[in-house]
Amino acid sequence: MDPLHLEGKSTDHVTDRQRSAIPHISALAETIAILAGGIILFLPNQILVKFFFVQYCEKYHYYIKPIDPPSASMLALMNKLAMDNLLDEFAGLKGRIVYEPDLRPVKGRIKEEEKLRTVAEAMSRNRKIIINYKPFGKEAEERVVQPYCVKMHQQRMYLHGRAENPGRRRTYCMDERMISVRMTEEKFQLPKGFDAEEYFRNAFGIVPYTEEIKPQTVRLRATPTLAGYLKGVKLHPSQEILEETEDHTDFAYYLAPTIDFLEEILRRRGDLQVLEPLELVDKLLLLLDSTKKKLEEGRKAVLKKTLE
Repeated sequence: MDPLHLEGKSTDHVTDRQRSAIPHISALAETIAILAGGIILFLPNQILVKFFFVQYCEKYHYYIKPIDPPSASMLALMNKLAMDNLLDEFAGLKGRIVYEPDLRPVKGRIKEEEKLRTVAEAMSRNRKIIINYKPFGKEAEERVVQPYCVKMHQQRMYLHGRAENPGRRRTYCMDERMISVRMTEEKFQLPKGFDAEEYFRNAFGIVPYTEEIKPQTVRLRATPTLAGYLKGVKLHPSQEILEETEDHTDFAYYLAPTIDFLEEILRRRGDLQVLEPLELVDKLLLLLDSTKKKLEEGRKAVLKKTLE
């Protein structure tokens, strides 16, 4: 499909009037979803089309561009919108289909969306941003960042980019720690060939790797019960089945075993064994030992208070 150019006007939502202004587009689309910097159309034949809005030129223009193939992130968005549309179609079922709750404060979600809009605009224009960021337990600082991408993880949005001080890539959570963000007039050049999904391919969460923790092969052994769950929903996209018996299933992963991955293993510790690397087993044992000590200290404190 060749790009289709249409003169238009900036909008944050699509009204019936705007639909009628572009009938050959709205007639095709089953769903129109608004994203920062563009509109997503879902067509009856399941062809995904991104309806961009270009506002930084002499004349305002719309154009349609096919996405081939859709990214994993775009497919996740499609699934979310499909559920929203289903609930709209069967309004009486809204109280009987339950979403995973979003536990963020409402004000926090609104602010995150506002920050996302600013970051998305800066990314689309290759402009640097200035963020006022306050890590937990530290003082707030202003930082100049080249915004490369945004990643969603566990109901939070994370900005990844190059911070000019200390001059290396950093990842910032866009929750209350990011107090404010504003776009500058100074431009930057996105690294050639940068692909956000490829960059995070070997990450379990938001950290692709560190100087000490590199991507490596991890082998896990799961009980038949847990193996069933892992076959249905992979622990990581790199998951492969190495061996399957009546008593267990062995899985292989290629990822950077950062702390969030270790915590996930501990969460399933009753049904999961680490076969390799042995260094990972040692790290898990240290975490278990630390957890045991904290639990014992808490128990002693409660008993002491009870006896007073």
